[in-house]
Amino acid sequence: MSSMQAPAGSSKAAKFQALNPLDPIINPFPESSSNEQQDDFQKISALTDNRLQNKNNAGHLGHGNNEQQTGQNNFLGHNRSTEQPRRNHLQKNESNLVQDHKLKLEREVSESSEDADSDEEWLNELESDPALEALREQRIEQMKLQQLKLIENRTKGHGEYRTISQDEFLPETTGSSEWTVVHFYHDDFEKCKIMDHHLKIISEKYLECKFLRINSLKSPFFCSKLTIRTLPTVLVFQNGETKGRLVGFEGISDGIDWPTKLLAKWLGETGAIHYSISLSEAEKEMERLDMVTPAGRSIWRGETQTYEDDEA
Repeated sequence: MSSMQAPAGSSKAAKFQALNPLDPIINPFPESSSNEQQDDFQKISALTDNRLQNKNNAGHLGHGNNEQQTGQNNFLGHNRSTEQPRRNHLQKNESNLVQDHKLKLEREVSESSEDADSDEEWLNELESDPALEALREQRIEQMKLQQLKLIENRTKGHGEYRTISQDEFLPETTGSSEWTVVHFYHDDFEKCKIMDHHLKIISEKYLECKFLRINSLKSPFFCSKLTIRTLPTVLVFQNGETKGRLVGFEGISDGIDWPTKLLAKWLGETGAIHYSISLSEAEKEMERLDMVTPAGRSIWRGETQTYEDDEA
């Protein structure tokens, strides 16, 4: 470049410097330019930079939103593609369960129907059995007789505990009733009241026997004839004949507080009533005699015994 420089003060050098094409780029605002031109240029440059920055930001944001939207669409599409087969599978399983349940119910109904048919056939065979039919008729006849006997006994005064006079004694004890129990009592004796209490309970339950009470002070003839010397005294008659005698509580209890079943047991031993001992009493007695196994079965019959389990 030294060959192109001219000596200072030369007019040609000054002209060359003014026409130098690089000079506007290096110094776009020479010293001779005004400050207003420099401010305008800076404003234009700042405005241009802002527009370029906004355009770049808009381009990046748009690209990001598009990518996000595309990802969401792909995710939803994937869910839809996997959700539908899963729903179909669940519906199929549910349908299979319902069908299995229906089949199970149908089988149960069919089996129960078959069992009912077999039971009905078995009952028909039993009904057509001559021996069973005869046994049934016999049982029905026995029940009818028992019912008639019950009605008859009630008409004779069974099922209640009555007081009679001396004149009624013979007709009551020798009449149509097979079994009669008579209590000779005294109004002032406490033991006679206890005996009345138990006999009343027994009379209402055992209708096969008639239960009566007679005042000993008002029947001196029969007290002398039957040797009644201690009260209370209970006599058991079968068709007018004496079959049992209970003086006081002898053989029943040593005290005055005892259960009704002790008196009922004694009456059953005389034959006046059909008494069955309670299950607990039977077990104790059989254990005492060593006649039961630990399972509660009798040795001589090999079967479980059943007894009445009541207070009387």
